[in-house]
Amino acid sequence: MSSNEIGSTPPRGGLRLLHSGQAISTSAPKQPPSGPRSPDQLTASLRSGIEQALAEDRTVLVLRIRHRSLPRRAGEHGARNQVADEIYQRLHSVATTLTAISLSETEIEAYVPSLRRRLEGEELVDQLIEALSPPLDIDGLPHYLSPTIGAALLDQENPNADLLLDASSLALEETDNAHRGVMFHPYQRVRHSRSVEIEKELRAAVLDNSTSVALQPAVNLQTGEIQAVEAFARWTRPGKGPVLALDLVQIAEEIGALHQLSRQVLARALVQTLDWQERQLIGDVTLWVNTSPTEVLHPEFSNKIVDAIKVSQRIKIGIELSPSPPSSEKYVNGIIRSLVALGARAAIGDFGAGYVDLSVAHQLPFDSVKLDRSLIRQIVGNEQAAHMVSVLIDLAHKLNMEVTAQGVETQEQADLLIQMGCPIGQGFHFARPMDHATMDTYLKSRQPITQ
Repeated sequence: MSSNEIGSTPPRGGLRLLHSGQAISTSAPKQPPSGPRSPDQLTASLRSGIEQALAEDRTVLVLRIRHRSLPRRAGEHGARNQVADEIYQRLHSVATTLTAISLSETEIEAYVPSLRRRLEGEELVDQLIEALSPPLDIDGLPHYLSPTIGAALLDQENPNADLLLDASSLALEETDNAHRGVMFHPYQRVRHSRSVEIEKELRAAVLDNSTSVALQPAVNLQTGEIQAVEAFARWTRPGKGPVLALDLVQIAEEIGALHQLSRQVLARALVQTLDWQERQLIGDVTLWVNTSPTEVLHPEFSNKIVDAIKVSQRIKIGIELSPSPPSSEKYVNGIIRSLVALGARAAIGDFGAGYVDLSVAHQLPFDSVKLDRSLIRQIVGNEQAAHMVSVLIDLAHKLNMEVTAQGVETQEQADLLIQMGCPIGQGFHFARPMDHATMDTYLKSRQPITQ
């Protein structure tokens, strides 16, 4: 039996202790019933189950199960195989006729034949989640599988094996922490079809350079002088309206077009900012662009930033990165550090809300922080929130980092930030993100904000 099949027998000897609730013997687990060893074999078995269910006027439940992968400490001495066996036993304890294979370290495909009605399938999903929820105990430490299940039942919408397997995958994508078990509904297929359509349109828009850019100024909170400009990607679907910024970035990343999109945004924003500078509508500013660890690791990312740096020495190119704790973090920081050495600036985005390892904060290659807007929104009338922001500002100053408060929406917030020692503010109180023409008018007509 293949080692990646649910319920495969782990090698004897050298097994780590793994148990749920009570200890499981470290001898080899009981061999489960033989079954499919590949997705093709599971599909063939499912087709037979469907034929039998139709003959008996019953239904079939197809499942796509996702769970957390094992910690690295459990990757040796057969522990992974023993965990696979434990997962199979839990599933089998709820549905004795369940047939399953492991698609990867984190996903399982399965089906349960010959159910009487839909409600029975819904109950099974709940029971399976409950069975997989108790933690595994690996070397005395708990490991939660955090299962989510997408499920589909044999019916008029999904009358064959291929559609059922597709439907369970679509349902799985609808799951989250609040909805761990989701049954397929036809709207999921409609929404998926729309997503595919949007992805196709965006891919074409990036290729023909028909996306656009919006820019938002950040100002000195005391003088009103523009200190920086932040660039955002924008895209309007022809005849269907604009796509939300977060959705645009997510879709671009999913289709592998994020780097090309961000290159276009930076190029347009740089040309526009240089134009305003030459016309003396703004002074020496930083042009900030948002990025992600994934994009920083793109082989052309550094070249994109270096090319922008060479265009003008009066405009600083700023890289805003919301860090997360990926295994590649040291490589990301290394790239950022090399670009800073060449003249770029770097800011920690979502500061105070995103992930930052404070134990090494003084070693990070950043010269600026952007306070998260969710914190700024709460500082008026909330002493705890105001104290938190004040502490973050003091910390940034002690690390010799420039501080920008994002999401400033009222003068009351701006006044409080000035009292806290925050030098720069950005948000709707000063200006919304604008296209080139609107920003041009804004720069010509604006009056400095006085305190």
